[in-house]
Formats: sequence, C-alpha cells, structure tokens
Amino acid sequence: YVHNWMISLEQTGHKKYLVFCLDDGLYHHLQRTGYGDHATTVPAEWFQRSVAAGFSDYWAPTYPAITHTKTLIVQRLLYLGYTVLFSDVDIVWLKPRVVDFLRGRLSIREETQVLFQQEGYSQTTVNTGFFVMRPKDTMKKLLAETIHLQDSGQYTQQAALNVALNSLDMDLRSSSVVLLDVFLFPNGHAYFLNDVPQKFGVEPYLTHANYLVGADKRNALIKHNLWYVNQTMIDEDDHYIAAMAAAKQRNGTTSLDPSDSCTDVNCI
Repeated sequence: YVHNWMISLEQTGHKKYLVFCLDDGLYHHLQRTGYGDHATTVPAEWFQRSVAAGFSDYWAPTYPAITHTKTLIVQRLLYLGYTVLFSDVDIVWLKPRVVDFLRGRLSIREETQVLFQQEGYSQTTVNTGFFVMRPKDTMKKLLAETIHLQDSGQYTQQAALNVALNSLDMDLRSSSVVLLDVFLFPNGHAYFLNDVPQKFGVEPYLTHANYLVGADKRNALIKHNLWYVNQTMIDEDDHYIAAMAAAKQRNGTTSLDPSDSCTDVNCI
C-alpha cells in the first residue's frame, strides 16, 4: 500500500512527500527501492505505545496503537510550525495539483484551520485518513483531547477525534472545521461500494479505500485499475531486508545499517 500510494503521487506529479516509518524494516525497504529521500523514521520519544511492525487491518488488536501514533506525529509537526497534509496509504491520488487545490481551499477563508475528508455520507463525522491542518492553538488542543481520549483505550483515533470535535464551534458560518466534497474526495463507501462520483460523471482528485478490510481492499483497487504495484519486486526486496535483518541478529546487532541497504547489483 505504501508503494501504491507513492506511485499514485508520482503519476499525478506530486513529488514532495514524506513517509513516516514506524519500523526500521519499512525504512530500509524504501531505501533499497529508491525511495530513501522520501522516508524518515519516527524518533523513539514520539511514541507512547509500542507499535507492531507487521500489517494490521481494522479489526486487529494492534490497529489502535498505529492510529494513536499518527496522532502523535501530526501533533509534533504542528508544534514545529508546519501545516500538515496527512494521507493514509490506502489512498490513491488521481489528479495533478491536488495540493494547490487544497492550499486554495485552506487560504480562501480566514476562519478555516482544518479540511477533513467526509466519512460516509454524513456531514457530522469526519475521516481522519486524509486532512490538512494548520498549526493553530485550536488544532493543537483538538489533537491533545484526541490523544487523551485514545489513552482511555475506548476509542480508535478517528472515533476519538470525532468526539473531541464536540468541543469546537461547528457552526457552518464560523467553524474552523471544513469538510471536503464527497464527490471530489470520496471515501471508500462512496467510491468503491456505491460508485457515487462515477454515476454523476465526476472525476475525483483522489479516492480512499477505507470501508474495505483485508483482501477486499486490494481487490477493489485492482478492479478499479488503481493497483500499480510490481508485487514481484516488492517481495524480492522484502526477502532481502528480512535476510539482512536476520544476519544482523546472528552477528549480535539489532538494527540495520543504512549503508547496507544497497549493496548488491539489483539495488535501484
């Protein structure tokens, strides 16, 4: 999914992006496959919980820890003064200049501090897999409340943030929160399950393969010609990284050396 997301970005002319890797395996995989300039690891002090390195679907017990961590990463970036455009990797970018469009939407109205993708058809629930957020105090407080709710163990990140939104002004005329059009930025319910943009002849800027779990997610992307990955190449590189990690452990070390990531003739 990470590779599919990156390929869709580059096919639509979006060349400035960064993957925050929660484990060394992904980081060195991206280095080996030529995406090292787009990858970074997350400092240990940014974590509040341990995160499993394997794939986690929505129902997995490890899933909440992953979503909790993405809140912490965005919070750190806000405090560093960045306006954050966050995207889950089960999103496929379909048009060029999406960032320019979002920059315009964010700046055209002074009160707007965050643009959220809509969840389902409801205009009362936001999706936290795609959003743009300014480094304003209101947004920092929103994320702090989201993290507090997640720490209780009762909520996923998305559920916690939607509860935290209740403390904000949500009046259409003055709210800092703005929803992105479900036709132009459709979630999985609208795009993959009900063909909403397609039925009305709308070409979205991107689509999100949420509402789909496990193999259904990739199968839906394949069906809609939105799966761009050379699986053989990825499997070969995964095997190489796993073998290198095993060799490191046998030699008594626990981490991978970036200089070891491109040591054979097959490296891109």
